[in-house]
Amino acid sequence: MIPRSRLTSRQSKRFVERKKLYLTLTIVLVAICVGTCGFSLVKLINLNAFSIQIVQVSGAGDDIKPTLEAAALDAVQGNYLGILSKSSTLIYPVRAVRDSVLKSSPRIASVSVSRQGLQALIVSVTEKTPAALVCANLPDFEGNSLMFGNSNDCYFADDSGYIYGAAPSFSGDIYNRYYVPNLTDNASSSSVIGTFATSTGQFRALQGLFAELKDASIGAKAMLMKASGEFELYVRNPDQGGGDATASSSDSDMAVIYFNDSHPLSGQSSNLLSFWKNMRDTAASKREPLSFEYIDVRYGSNVFYRLNK
Repeated sequence: MIPRSRLTSRQSKRFVERKKLYLTLTIVLVAICVGTCGFSLVKLINLNAFSIQIVQVSGAGDDIKPTLEAAALDAVQGNYLGILSKSSTLIYPVRAVRDSVLKSSPRIASVSVSRQGLQALIVSVTEKTPAALVCANLPDFEGNSLMFGNSNDCYFADDSGYIYGAAPSFSGDIYNRYYVPNLTDNASSSSVIGTFATSTGQFRALQGLFAELKDASIGAKAMLMKASGEFELYVRNPDQGGGDATASSSDSDMAVIYFNDSHPLSGQSSNLLSFWKNMRDTAASKREPLSFEYIDVRYGSNVFYRLNK
């Protein structure tokens, strides 16, 4: 007679072996299912029916649309982990497309990307709004008249002072104009576009100076920025209507105001505003004309000036 303890031991061993076998078969079946599903999903994602074939760009000028389209298509080339196609509209890299388009042209301010159908991307862009005109040359004077008709070597800058595109030749003084002759030795679009007129902090301070003077009816029109940190601001003389005169292709009877970056611009502009108001009030009370050759506010509260004869 076989002892009961031995029968129990053999049954327990067979039970454990069957359990391991079932577990192994279950794992194998699950792996096969997962692999099959994964393989099918990869095949589905990589189908040509879902492959990006068309990129439509809206909101940009016709001259840069091909560049933006090419940048978007370039961003969806290749694969994830060498398996999944980036060009699939189901999993295309939205951020990479947006960043690629944004970097492809300095004129672009913002980009949004969406899918249209199964094979097309819609790329909507917003171009930058010019904040100022930056000219890589010297002011064009004819006698005491500042000419605005010739915009050769002039470029648009955004509110940070970043130069992003060539400006067309036009007349008038629509934008604040900065002359920066030392911007480059050869003022070509390839060497100027993509650079800064000056530091962003200084540019915004100068833009604020323009706005402050215009609010005070001082017709600030253009500024020459010298390499030494000296500035020449060209303004209409009071006798020409100050800031109220309409834009034209030139400004006659211009006064030169000297600033520098050795002292805060806010203090220099404050001294200028007080001086300007006092001189205008005095001239008005005496019913005398007022025309400045220059005003120098670089020396604190001591404002130096010379009148036109």
